[in-house]
Amino acid sequence: METDALGQVITFYSYKGGTGRSMALANVACILAQQQAEIKGKGVLMVDWDLEAPGLHRYFHSKFSNHFSSRIDRHPSSLDEHPGLIDLFRDLDALASERNHEDAKDAEEMAISLLEGIDLSKFILETDIPFLHLLKAGRFDEDYSLKVNSFHWIDFYHRSPLLIRVFADRLAEQYQYVLIDSRTGVTDTSGICTMLMPQKLVVVFTPNRQSLTGVLELAQRATKYRKQSDDLRPLVVFPLPSRIEAAEPTLREHWRFGNSEQHISGYQLQFEDLFKEVYALTECNLTAYFDEIQVQHVSRYAYGEEVAALIERSSDRLSLTRSYKSFTERLVNLADPWDQGLPDPWEERNQRHEFTEQALVVNSSQGLRIESERIRERRIFISFKHGVEPDEPIALQIFQALSRHHQVFIDQMMTVGTPWAERIEAEIRQSDFLISLLSAQSVHSEMVLGEIEMAHHLAEEQAGKPIILPIRLNYREPFAYPLSAYLNGINWAFWENAADTSRLLQELIQAIAGNTLSLDTDASKANLIQTASPITIPPPLPAAQLTPLEMPEGTMDTESRFYVERPNDTIALSTIQQTGKGVTITIKGPRQMGKSSLLVRTIDAAVTVGKRVAFLDFQLFDKTALTNPEPFFRQFCAWLTDELEMDSQVDAYWAMPLGNSQRCTRYMQRYLLKELGSPLVLAMDELESVFDTNFRSDFFSMLRSWHNSRATSPIWRQLDLALVTSTEPYQLIENLNQSPFNVGLVIDLTDFTFDQMADLNQRHGSPLNAEQEQQLMCLLHGHPYLVRRALYLTASQQITVAELFGQAIDDRGPFGDHLRYHLFRMHDKKALVQGFMQVIKNNVCQDEQVFFRLRGAGLVRREGQTVLPRCQLYADYFREHLRE
Repeated sequence: METDALGQVITFYSYKGGTGRSMALANVACILAQQQAEIKGKGVLMVDWDLEAPGLHRYFHSKFSNHFSSRIDRHPSSLDEHPGLIDLFRDLDALASERNHEDAKDAEEMAISLLEGIDLSKFILETDIPFLHLLKAGRFDEDYSLKVNSFHWIDFYHRSPLLIRVFADRLAEQYQYVLIDSRTGVTDTSGICTMLMPQKLVVVFTPNRQSLTGVLELAQRATKYRKQSDDLRPLVVFPLPSRIEAAEPTLREHWRFGNSEQHISGYQLQFEDLFKEVYALTECNLTAYFDEIQVQHVSRYAYGEEVAALIERSSDRLSLTRSYKSFTERLVNLADPWDQGLPDPWEERNQRHEFTEQALVVNSSQGLRIESERIRERRIFISFKHGVEPDEPIALQIFQALSRHHQVFIDQMMTVGTPWAERIEAEIRQSDFLISLLSAQSVHSEMVLGEIEMAHHLAEEQAGKPIILPIRLNYREPFAYPLSAYLNGINWAFWENAADTSRLLQELIQAIAGNTLSLDTDASKANLIQTASPITIPPPLPAAQLTPLEMPEGTMDTESRFYVERPNDTIALSTIQQTGKGVTITIKGPRQMGKSSLLVRTIDAAVTVGKRVAFLDFQLFDKTALTNPEPFFRQFCAWLTDELEMDSQVDAYWAMPLGNSQRCTRYMQRYLLKELGSPLVLAMDELESVFDTNFRSDFFSMLRSWHNSRATSPIWRQLDLALVTSTEPYQLIENLNQSPFNVGLVIDLTDFTFDQMADLNQRHGSPLNAEQEQQLMCLLHGHPYLVRRALYLTASQQITVAELFGQAIDDRGPFGDHLRYHLFRMHDKKALVQGFMQVIKNNVCQDEQVFFRLRGAGLVRREGQTVLPRCQLYADYFREHLRE
């Protein structure tokens, strides 16, 4: 395993004292340290966070001779006087107070900076047990009690909200396992230990109502908090029944399985119900887990602080060591307690920690089992839409299953900003696989599309990495464009319901090993795809019950009743239907203004009068083609030929000793137009993709020459040009007489007027009243996509109007996916970030080319000499999240 992978952070919690929690942690730590010594791993760190009743160090009181052997003071009090956790956090709190007013740092930068100012090694003790270390509760002097009782954890958290999480990551970077001994009860520190720090939570209980009820309620609160937080790491609960009396088989059975006559609710049944609720499981059977996981009561360990794993010579089935080893194996290697995919509990442990080659045996009744060969670790990125089901629960289950043997990234940042966007790009760039979860909601997610686009283009540059693994989550519709261009040609997997989860995980593991996903032929894909059906949404408002709603994403259908016609629409449609003269139409406007929807209507109008149409989306050009004119012009002709379903003659024309634009022109004139013998509409979208190339003038002057040639050559009158661009081209084409964008019909789309927005509100069943319409106009300035999204969400009752406005700039609010996508696409473009911040702060943009790019991205607008954020939503969000 690569040494830079983060280790596991695991908290041990009990509601009441006397459960054997600290003893369990000490034994698990020693077992894991032995394992780490065998593989020369990163080691194990024990953290005593039970500040009010510290005692973890007592289990190792005689195991610090190496640490103190070089010290001048070898008195036993050296252990008590060594600083620990409370001393560390008091130092951090002092630094946080000093730096609290440094405006230049965001929360994450502040946390990292604070930890860099502390030498963690001076607080950590090395034990005599190889690869085992301890961060004790603190320096046990006369001031210890005062230090603990006067430390305000809530105030500390508010001063640096990310510090606890960054601290956990820092420890996980240094150690393979970080085991935290939490305080009992419901306290500030137990909340930190159980909700903020860990990936896994061990709840230790004895079979009595107080102990059991306490851990069940804590587990429910902790998992609920994790789901609602921005921390998307899975929090998996592992129950550990402790001090089970073997001499009382009847009571043991009653407390495990329940006894209605004695009003005993069995702990197995209660944990099964809890897991079904918090992890959205249809079934949960913990029988096999609890058959192996029960720590028996052994009377000798009621005296003193002894570690069975260190003193027992045998680990037979009757030993306490065997119980802890069985639990340890499941704790570190199972994704969750209901996973039954383990072979003999301890015999094959080495195969689980060094992975170089993969051999899997799939058994439907027992799950996945690792055999004698070893697994090669891969880097995996999971792409999904946040906050929706089943996407997020499935994403977490995939993360849990694959993280055992691979480095898996799932978006878990607690703040959004440039560092967040950089991390997303870096993770995709270095991934071997990108797993994309595609449901009826996520196929319209801008972030999911953006991540797939990035993976697609990176694969062209990086010898096929990352490989995209699309998973259809009960989604049988054809992929809409442009997803179809990226995904239709590769293999898919399909998940219909929770019963498919185990099979899906097995399929993914096999795909990562080099096999294909199950939907690997055109026939199998066609069998899955259904014809379009109405999208299932919550019941609409009473006033809107007769209005079938449409999701606002993507190009709109030509028959959509939610399409808002602008005055120029009629002109465009009538122009394209002219025959015998050839026309040029340019549709300009910022991103998500409705350009593609107007283009589709224009194409539809052309088809009705018998014209052939070839549609090219320039964002699908290979990146290599956009760096070299020879492959670009050649690919342009080949693609055009394919769209027209004609035989390619590109090779023959490229054998001519001419320039690229001359070859292309002859190919169009002497082959395509001549052979077609009928009018052709060449519709080109996303033409701004060519603006950054060094051959843009050659290409656009060629298109302009085709337009001009209509005056002298009849065959060119068979060609119509429909051009779509979001970036103002005039600043990028040196000679405007060679530009195709300033001739013919030029349509410049603008945001909705208030009347258009009010009309659209009525078409949605009037979810907004007149005052709220005004409020929406102030927030969105008529942004077509965002207006449609706001009305769709409120009309379908997915959110209330109060939530629409109150959560507008939240990362998981109604516009969160859209806002994060913009941030993601802009983060590495320093000039655009600086220019946008100028606009937000001073309403100016000093660089005109930067302005046109920001305007093309749909982020700014100009009123006279003033440059403004396109809408108030953008101003509020990006003022908070952009960093120069």
